[in-house]
Amino acid sequence: MNTKKKFIPYILFGYPTIEESYRKALTFADTADIFEIGFPYSDPIADGRVIVDAARIALKNKISFIDYLEFIKKLKDKITAPIYAMTYYNPILKYGIEKFMKSEIDGFIIPDLIIEESGELLKIAKKYNKKSVFIITPDTLDDRIKKISEHTTGFIYFVTYAGVTGKNVKLTKQIIDKIKKIKEIVNCDVNIGFGIRKIRDIDYIYKYTEADGVIVGSAIIKNEITSETIKQFKNAKLATPQK
Repeated sequence: MNTKKKFIPYILFGYPTIEESYRKALTFADTADIFEIGFPYSDPIADGRVIVDAARIALKNKISFIDYLEFIKKLKDKITAPIYAMTYYNPILKYGIEKFMKSEIDGFIIPDLIIEESGELLKIAKKYNKKSVFIITPDTLDDRIKKISEHTTGFIYFVTYAGVTGKNVKLTKQIIDKIKKIKEIVNCDVNIGFGIRKIRDIDYIYKYTEADGVIVGSAIIKNEITSETIKQFKNAKLATPQK
């Protein structure tokens, strides 16, 4: 195992309450290399059933985008890992791109924003030194990967399948080869997400792929992967003699 590989937990703001999501985020303070903090959205395109259902519960708490950014600011006082906002584009537009970039976020992931429509946002992001993340799927062609990488200042978010989150991951040879190919094209980290449900999935990715890290969302919401299981996993790997 490459101990430098990253672990990136996805925490859904406001689920099941603001206080509970804050406490859950803090449990990962010692194990997370990057935090991905999701803003609940009523009409998501990339979220599967687990996150959609959790978001509906969060939205019943009558949370706002201002609450979301205040939550991130509060977290920044307690943790040292970078925090990336995971949100759809419409809430940012309503709130104001410049105000969003002035917030305490370190970077952002906007699933419904394509590079061809990202010019204004990226210009403002550069002004405030905020890192951009774009998504690549197994079907993304090499020339498209290159174009996406030219707009990426944070990391590439590689999803194991096209569609929505929450399905079981299938790390086929084609996926492993695709990650290797992406790494040959881009000059930034490539982190892998979608369908990582078990510790053994993380172990496999760390051992057999060239991905720089893993992103875990639905399994954290369902408590299938917790801060404690990540600590145990990391400690066990560090205690194992490396060949």
